[in-house]
Amino acid sequence: MAGDEQFYRSVSASWSHYYRDWRWEYRHLAARVKRSDTLLEVGCGRGYFLRHIEDKVGTAIGLELNREAMAQKVCRSQVLAAKLEELALDPTRQFDVICSFQVLEHLPDPDSFLRASARCLAPSGQLILSTPNYDHVPFQQQEDAFDLPPHHIGHFSPSVFAKVAELYGLHVDRVFIEPRQFSLAPVTTRTSEALSYRAMRHAMKLMGQVMYGACREPGASFLVVLRK
Repeated sequence: MAGDEQFYRSVSASWSHYYRDWRWEYRHLAARVKRSDTLLEVGCGRGYFLRHIEDKVGTAIGLELNREAMAQKVCRSQVLAAKLEELALDPTRQFDVICSFQVLEHLPDPDSFLRASARCLAPSGQLILSTPNYDHVPFQQQEDAFDLPPHHIGHFSPSVFAKVAELYGLHVDRVFIEPRQFSLAPVTTRTSEALSYRAMRHAMKLMGQVMYGACREPGASFLVVLRK
């Protein structure tokens, strides 16, 4: 049971930062594009990434089905109210880079999306996808209601994409895993204001972050680069 346009309109109206103006994945993708590239972002929302990248590539286009998000777009790039599968019907539609951020997990038919992506990729093109990381322990324990239907339909981890690449005639070029940020469990106001807790909190967070880094504790998302 996947959410429809009305569902996402309601979520974005209630959650002011649902369409983020910055994601950690953006800097990794920006480092991989060339001035001559044609780029397509699928599920571009209000166009925050397109605004960031449109001066770094030859052509940037977005696809978005949420008409309210389209009406509030922040980029100069063209945004089409179309599915990737529709573009794939036109053999002249070829892109050097196809990207989507936190989209694949929302799709009830990821196979159709991935097949269309492979068809629209130019030779040696890059398909760059980020999804929530099911290696992230809170997701495995189903502690996040947004990681369940009707919001998230599928679960992905970096190891899944070795099989994805094989199925769609691609190969895995690079995987970037978001580092997990250490945080302390919520406490009462009485505890948070205690001098002993405040003195200890900073040291605990610093030690915890060092431990997470040393153990490569996976964070909430990852970015995979697939090449044709």
